[in-house]
Amino acid sequence: MLNHRIFITIITVVLAIGVMLYIVQSTAKNNVQNVENIESKEAPHEDIEQNISPFSGKIIELNTNANKITFIKIKDNNSQKDILFMSKLDHKDLNLNLGDVVEFAKDLPVSTNGNYFMINSTVDFKVVQKNTANVIKVDDIIPLDSINEDLQGIEVTTSGKISDLYSSNKGHNFFKIYNNNKAIKGVLFAAESDELKGRQNLLKKVNATNTIVKVKGKVTIYKGELEIIVSKIWN
Repeated sequence: MLNHRIFITIITVVLAIGVMLYIVQSTAKNNVQNVENIESKEAPHEDIEQNISPFSGKIIELNTNANKITFIKIKDNNSQKDILFMSKLDHKDLNLNLGDVVEFAKDLPVSTNGNYFMINSTVDFKVVQKNTANVIKVDDIIPLDSINEDLQGIEVTTSGKISDLYSSNKGHNFFKIYNNNKAIKGVLFAAESDELKGRQNLLKKVNATNTIVKVKGKVTIYKGELEIIVSKIWN
């Protein structure tokens, strides 16, 4: 009976030691992972060189998504590598176009995933040379047929009929601007203003009719599709 109790006690002690060792190892592993996560937020992705000097180069890609986040890709003049930037600034404040040559500030912060340098202020960059190849006055009416990828990043005014209008759960409005020859996707982002409500009402009124309206907005490419981020619509 005594030997049986001693055996049970030994087994209990061994199990307790095993549990303690497991807890210690798990804690150490978690600490290492936490340190790695913190470091990954502070340092650029390995594919991005350390930003020890200002990047400067021509914008070769420029897109604004539904959350109004602008993504910019430049060809760096020094390294000839593609460098990625992102910004939550309004595209009107950025005032950047495809083909612009831009110089960025030193030591920009890096996104959480480490893939993008963050532009948080207009002082984080300066335009060295504007792209003048596609200079278009915003108030000029550009035929819908003439809007193509070459106008990416440029604000234009065009006209056409509206169809296929629908709203997302977040209040964004998607539709087609079309004529007899061409159709382009239009996007009117949600916002809280009487002016936006008026635009939405007009879209609903002219949707699936033969009414021609004028549309002003920025030409972008999203998921390989040409679209216009609409800022104004009227008839």
